[in-house]
Amino acid sequence: MIFGDISVVELWSIRLNPSDLYNIERGHNPLGGGGQRYIQIGQPMVQPSLEFLKVGFADLPVHLPVRCIGQPEGVDEVLFHRKSEGRMRIANQNRYAQHRCRAWSPANGFPSLQPHENTRDARTLLAGIGGLHVFLVRDGDGEIWAGYTTGSHTPADLKGFGFGPLLYEGLGGYWQYKGTTP
Repeated sequence: MIFGDISVVELWSIRLNPSDLYNIERGHNPLGGGGQRYIQIGQPMVQPSLEFLKVGFADLPVHLPVRCIGQPEGVDEVLFHRKSEGRMRIANQNRYAQHRCRAWSPANGFPSLQPHENTRDARTLLAGIGGLHVFLVRDGDGEIWAGYTTGSHTPADLKGFGFGPLLYEGLGGYWQYKGTTP
């Protein structure tokens, strides 16, 4: 399945909620602690995440080398960790405190907040763009590419692709190419 210049074999995506966006964008620590600096993966998205990673929950953490869609030079690391209560997280994504994946950075057009903004501002931003999904795709050579989408409706040119709704609608999920075409 060709998506842009990439032959997509598998795709994983997750919709960011306002608190995730705020926590990976905030420029200061909350009073009394370091606060969350990661993208949380809630229980409904754990199994799809593990399928894409090809590991079990007990096998976490996983260090995943990824390339940025549209910027193939260089490789970033996306780190998946387990959390309590059967949840997961994509660690080290705060752009001021860690080295976030380039595909998910404001330099790549990723929606951003100003350092003084808060979760309410993140909610307004996400409502204004219709939602935000981060995604990873595995190509036919096994390389993994990172990207993001905005909006809440699958564009017409992706309607026939089985993975289109995972990039725009709902919580996200996992898709694997099974040899059928749109």
